[in-house]
Amino acid sequence: MENPSINITVRGYLGFEIYTRCLPDKGSLTISSGSKIKDVLDIILMPMGLQSNMAIFINGRLAELESLLKENDEAVFFPNMEGG
Repeated sequence: MENPSINITVRGYLGFEIYTRCLPDKGSLTISSGSKIKDVLDIILMPMGLQSNMAIFINGRLAELESLLKENDEAVFFPNMEGG
């Protein structure tokens, strides 16, 4: 039996929008149930080197590459910031 699909919203900021601007309806993406953040990053073709150097949020809460996504989640990506 195939995994059912879920709908999420994906947004990238501060340079990461180049990976999400091709998504329809302001970031709408349909993925398989049980998908993780890392699966979404592969779908939007984010390079592996960037995947390990970013801040990830799901519904406003800090997340990780292995975090599971649920129906109507909003995943947001920011590059890590440095400076002081």
